[in-house]
Amino acid sequence: SWRFTTDMEKKDKIDYLELTYLSAIHHEKFVKVRHYANPYDPADKSYYEWRETYHMKQTLKGRQSLINIWKRQNKVCPICGERIDRERPWSITEQIVDGRKVRTLVHTSCKRIIKK
Repeated sequence: SWRFTTDMEKKDKIDYLELTYLSAIHHEKFVKVRHYANPYDPADKSYYEWRETYHMKQTLKGRQSLINIWKRQNKVCPICGERIDRERPWSITEQIVDGRKVRTLVHTSCKRIIKK
C-alpha cells in the first residue's frame, strides 16, 4: 500500500518520517443536488430532508445528533409508536414549535401518511 513520507537527514543518515497511509485518508463521494430541486418549494421539502439525513449519517457529529434525537424519543416513532431501527427506513422531519426548530425521527411510511 502507498505511504506518504518525507526525508529527515540526521547525522549522515537519511531517516524517513511517515506522514500517513493512503488508506487512512477518508474519501467520500459527493452526492449531487438534483438540478430541478428548489429548496424553497414545499414539494421538494422531502428531498432536502432526505439529503440532510444522508449527510448526517455520513459524519460523526451528525451521527451523534441522530443518536441524541433517537434517545430523546425513547427509540420509537412518535406517529406509529413502533421502534425505530435498521429494519424499516426512517428520516428526519423538522417542525417549528414555539419559534424553535425541532427535529424528530419518523418512519418513511409514517411521513408519507402525515403529508397526505
